[in-house]
Amino acid sequence: MSSGGVITLGFVVTDSESKKPLLPEDQFLIFSGLSKKALKQYEKNGFVKPVRQSEGTNYYAEESADLVKAMMMCLGRCANLQEAYKMAVQGLSSKERRRDKGESAEVKTIDPREIEMHLKFKGLLDIDDDLSESLTVDMTVSGFYVSKAIVLGTWPGLGKLVLIDGHTRVRSAIKAGLEAVPYTIETFDNEEEALEYIAKVQTNRRPNNDWVRFQLVRELDTLMERGGDRRSEQAKSKGSREPIEKEYSSSAAKTGALVGWSASTVKRARRVDREGTPEILEDLKKGKIRIGQAEKRIAPRANDKATAKSSSRENQDAMVQLTDENLSGLNELGGNRHAHVNEAVKQYIEREIRKRASSDQEDSDSDKLKPRIIQ
Repeated sequence: MSSGGVITLGFVVTDSESKKPLLPEDQFLIFSGLSKKALKQYEKNGFVKPVRQSEGTNYYAEESADLVKAMMMCLGRCANLQEAYKMAVQGLSSKERRRDKGESAEVKTIDPREIEMHLKFKGLLDIDDDLSESLTVDMTVSGFYVSKAIVLGTWPGLGKLVLIDGHTRVRSAIKAGLEAVPYTIETFDNEEEALEYIAKVQTNRRPNNDWVRFQLVRELDTLMERGGDRRSEQAKSKGSREPIEKEYSSSAAKTGALVGWSASTVKRARRVDREGTPEILEDLKKGKIRIGQAEKRIAPRANDKATAKSSSRENQDAMVQLTDENLSGLNELGGNRHAHVNEAVKQYIEREIRKRASSDQEDSDSDKLKPRIIQ
């Protein structure tokens, strides 16, 4: 049926000239998320306008609904509707140009909801909520840029592809409702090499962020806490629970090379991880202090050498080997794993003290019941 420039084909309404899909006003309001009052305001400002009118009903271009949705997403980053309109138009135009060039057909894509996360890498770095929200807006308006493709990786024994780089982008893509994101694949020799790749990428991306480097030092130390080079002949000759001899300074130098710090700065980070209070860690996370300042806030007094030596001995005694199962559980909990271990040890000590006190009391009661021998 054709009437007033509107063609109805089944349930699809199109413009008789452009052949582009049209939406009657009631559907346009649903698709765009506008109220009738807001729609009139948008029309008054020239952001949208009816394409056709038929039988007393206004029809709007389907792409106008996309424009309005994009404007609403941009509003949080703009001073007014006019700026939001300009940003939305630019974003949608860029998206259209990339689609015309067939950019999406040149790369592999995957549904972001189907991407598998690796437990260790998933919680490796904190996701910046502000950045995530900003990316969500951009992706909703402009789509996912191929130049920002995520990285999936695998290594022998893993048997699947897992997300290596792009956790924030994937979360934003899901929130933006995208059904396909571009990806590339990297193949590694083992998990340690994958983590080294992440360290290099992140430190190059955020060169002045001490919190990022601090988190990477934590994870690199955890992965290599048995010590030494896991790919060396010495490592292969050891059992799964046997430590590998290494010089502490060599370990710090290796980790430092990966995260862009000197060996001495890595040692400072390790100390902050062991002894830093929640307040210190929070200030480091927010960028209020650098890693050197964080260590100074926990450093002992210069004239208290005995305390420093005692603390060093205590820290050496506190270094324990965790089973893979326990380590995986702590990583899943997140937070400071040393705090988790200390809390577990505290509860164990309290339980043992109660047991011994109970045992001593039973022995005392038993002594009272023994026959007294009179000389």
